[in-house]
Amino acid sequence: MPELAEIGINALKIEGRMKSASYVATAVSAYRNVLDSLNGSESQIHDAINAGESILQKDFARSKTAFYFDSPEARWLDPQQNGGTGISLGKILAVKGSINSPTKSKWARIHAASLQHGDSIRIHRADDSDRQTQKIQDIEPAGEDVWIPIPEAFTAGDSVYLIQTKENPKHYAPVIPNNDKGFRRKPGFDHAPSVHLNPLEKLHRLPEGLYAAVSRIEDLYIVQSVRPVKVFVHLNRSTAPALLKNLPFSPAEIVPMLDPYFPQKDESALAPEIQSLLDYGYRYFAVNNPGHFSYFRGTDAILIAGPYLYSFNRYAASFISRLGASYLVTPLEQNRQNVERTFGQSERNRIFVTVFAYPALFRIRADLSSIYRFNAFSDNREAHFQLLPSPDGSVVLPERPFSILDKIHFLQESGFSHFLIDLQGPHLKKVDYKDLMAAAHGNKAIPDISRFNWKDGFYQVKDD
Repeated sequence: MPELAEIGINALKIEGRMKSASYVATAVSAYRNVLDSLNGSESQIHDAINAGESILQKDFARSKTAFYFDSPEARWLDPQQNGGTGISLGKILAVKGSINSPTKSKWARIHAASLQHGDSIRIHRADDSDRQTQKIQDIEPAGEDVWIPIPEAFTAGDSVYLIQTKENPKHYAPVIPNNDKGFRRKPGFDHAPSVHLNPLEKLHRLPEGLYAAVSRIEDLYIVQSVRPVKVFVHLNRSTAPALLKNLPFSPAEIVPMLDPYFPQKDESALAPEIQSLLDYGYRYFAVNNPGHFSYFRGTDAILIAGPYLYSFNRYAASFISRLGASYLVTPLEQNRQNVERTFGQSERNRIFVTVFAYPALFRIRADLSSIYRFNAFSDNREAHFQLLPSPDGSVVLPERPFSILDKIHFLQESGFSHFLIDLQGPHLKKVDYKDLMAAAHGNKAIPDISRFNWKDGFYQVKDD
């Protein structure tokens, strides 16, 4: 492969979570442009690289991250680029009545001289009470600004985002040949290689029993009233410094649990925090993102893969195990049959099954306490939810918790021996905690709970 082509392909490497089909099409189109030019001249390769860069610069994906990729060839890559919602065009500067167009009742002035006929925008109310999308049909230049027609619901101060340009449509030429001959045969599942979890060292054995998880330091003082085997503590800005002080549990009894959201800006800040915890005597850590494993290479830390690493099948579980996880917490989107199918009898003593939790239905990376003045709301099906804002982010939880405390006995009969009571959610009360532990030890059901989707698991096979 020519050296120039290697530079070009590296320059197109962007890391991030691909969510929309539009973004996938954009990224594939850019890569395809470079790959298809590799047998051409240096001039053709150079042109293809420029075209690929142009496609990625104009995409409407989430913000980019570079992580381990940073070179002069990718200076055009902006990690702070607006994404998801679209490319920000700023706020509406002013509004006025129609201009030579009786069908439009309101026009808005925005600072976007490059906006053209056929582009599509989305307008957001300042209080987020309304969002509308429209294609630009009329436009009036005004120096470095433009006047565009907008719906009546919007006014000065509302935000405007470019979500599609006329010359950069969402549809790209297909990369799969029209004739699928030669692509129809697929390997059978029964021929897939068998996979295993890495052997568990004797020194890494965790005692059987009930474990708890909390997100506040003050909850440790409640949890000590009926002590679990160990306590998982969510590692965030408020708990990190407190974990280096005297607590009702020793470092050997606490498992710092890393957040599943792992932005690039946190990479360097998290390293000294983890090192401080290791130096203080912490040896057990719960990780929730593949990027977390690198922090513990060369240490004697014992890692537990959290529920956000999604060990839904043996291949996922084996992959996580080979990264360095000695234990795994099953995802909440699970059922007993799939757990038993995924882990054999000899492996079930290293699996944590969550038996109580407030599932985080949405995780918002912002403190919404200053935006929304409520903590409880309902949907159009009369289901009730709680909003828990904090400086580290906000979560939406169902009002009714998930519980299979009454199923612990059956899981024990199947060979599972480690159970997690996840108390991250509403403020914990001692009387409620004691009731939960009594129900867990007695294999009793508790009232007003849900099974979440424990019965059906992550998916259902529909009959034809």
